[in-house]
Amino acid sequence: MTGYIKSLGNDTTAMWIRIDDYTKRMTGDFDNMGDRSIIGNKDWTKCEIVFDVPDSECIINYGVILAGPGKTWFDNISFEIVSSAIDKTTMDLNEELPQEGIRQLFEQYPNGFPEKLPVNLDFEE
Repeated sequence: MTGYIKSLGNDTTAMWIRIDDYTKRMTGDFDNMGDRSIIGNKDWTKCEIVFDVPDSECIINYGVILAGPGKTWFDNISFEIVSSAIDKTTMDLNEELPQEGIRQLFEQYPNGFPEKLPVNLDFEE
């Protein structure tokens, strides 16, 4: 995942991502750029997160973190497949997903998740 962040007056700004594997019922990769966050005022800065997507039913959660007073802009988000030779930036949380959330999700989609194309990846809508 690549995106651009601009910050004004923030203590910390960063992109984040978390992969929830609903087949294994576990949280997989996670990265909040804790070791490379943006501090203070910065013009548009390219940020990248490299992660694995499991070959199963999963949800990719992502966003931007703003800590402290100020403003953050988050734009031009894109996803691309990269070589497995590129090191991941994420850590594997390997935590069990909350059972109530899983139950509700599977009740909503009893025949499996629908095939959907990603929507509003650039936050323009």
